[in-house]
Amino acid sequence: MDKDFFWSIFTTIFGIIATWTGLIYTTRFRFDNSKFFEHIKYITPLPPTVNYWFLKVLFIFGGLMCVVLGLYGIL
Repeated sequence: MDKDFFWSIFTTIFGIIATWTGLIYTTRFRFDNSKFFEHIKYITPLPPTVNYWFLKVLFIFGGLMCVVLGLYGIL
């Protein structure tokens, strides 16, 4: 087994966690009321609703891309 195999497994796991974060963990309630998302709410000059959807899409797209690239490295 090569070093690339282990990095591919790590990338796949990271992608699964990022996708889970985008789909399940990042809710509108948590985004509005959690201290964790306090600085991310105002990352752009757009309204917080746009920032919420921007963050959610970024987590999902980035996570799925990591899963695909990780599986490609494993296979």
